Amino acid sequence: MMNKAKNNKVKANSKRLTAVREILNLPKPKMGDFLKRHGIKKIGDRVYISIENGEKTELKKFYDLAFAFNKEFKKRNLNNKIEVHELIDDPEYKFNENIKTNTNYAENLPKICTTTLYQIVNAENLYKQLGSSYDKKKVLNLGTMPPEATEELNKLFERVEEYNSSRELRYEDEEEKSFNREKKILNISSEINSIFNSLQSKYDIKLFMSILQIPSIQAQPFFSDEDEKKSMYEPIENVDNIWELGISWVNYLFYYFTQDNIDSVTVKYENEYSENELSEILKKFPVKKKFIKPDNVSDEKHDRMIQDQLQNEMNRMNHKENEDANSLHFRDSLYEDHLSLTVNNRYDEWIDHF
Repeated sequence: MMNKAKNNKVKANSKRLTAVREILNLPKPKMGDFLKRHGIKKIGDRVYISIENGEKTELKKFYDLAFAFNKEFKKRNLNNKIEVHELIDDPEYKFNENIKTNTNYAENLPKICTTTLYQIVNAENLYKQLGSSYDKKKVLNLGTMPPEATEELNKLFERVEEYNSSRELRYEDEEEKSFNREKKILNISSEINSIFNSLQSKYDIKLFMSILQIPSIQAQPFFSDEDEKKSMYEPIENVDNIWELGISWVNYLFYYFTQDNIDSVTVKYENEYSENELSEILKKFPVKKKFIKPDNVSDEKHDRMIQDQLQNEMNRMNHKENEDANSLHFRDSLYEDHLSLTVNNRYDEWIDHF
């Protein structure tokens, strides 16, 4: 929440500000244009020059500068990140790292799984998300999109499908002689970037993405201690067809579309069980069983059958111990009413440092 502290004037860390600008190869006399491209309209060329030269200015402007620099780093696919306090060098400003952010939220509430979605500004940002290890996707807020944007959104989904379905595009980037993969990447990237530009310029639609990890109990092949040792040196197969229940992290790739003027989205999911509770359940009710796959059953259906039967066996053990106990159920999808979203802007974590 913003407060009167934003009106306090502070002096810039000129060396740090200059260094960040030079990393991005941004000319000092034209910083106003750069900032305007990132939606910062109240810091023109003269105001920026005065800030970098050491003239005191409102604290709010340093939040704007950090925001613009970080957006540019992301646009250029650089991992650099600037914190507001790095840009300030003033004896009246006291940075308290302990209260900067609420990073311990999930630790204090172990059933809460959380992640932050950040804006996808170009095709390379998108590829990094699609290249993450994820099991499922969750697309949010499509119902608020204007009808006239439907064609561009469908084109974006088609390009994502094309990228995901092509092993060449996703993995074959080290071919010694051929540039076939790179030529295709250039073409699909051009289309994706055009779609992003059109969605934002015509309809102010932006896409935010990230991975949310949720612990669950899922069926998995059983391996003996000896097998586990062997797996360190060579791949092993579940030749005995024995399966057990174990902790598995289900990774959801979130897509969030919005027309709101926001900087990020915090996703929180209240799981039924914490990771520690899942471990205790497995210790209390260990189950494993042999399964032979019938020839006329698909892999997907067979996997579902294994999960259901092992889970039923766990519940049989549970009810044998306590016939009034609630059944244990480990979903392979999200409860919508356990999901909460909070949109953020760069001033939300405003703290009085004076």
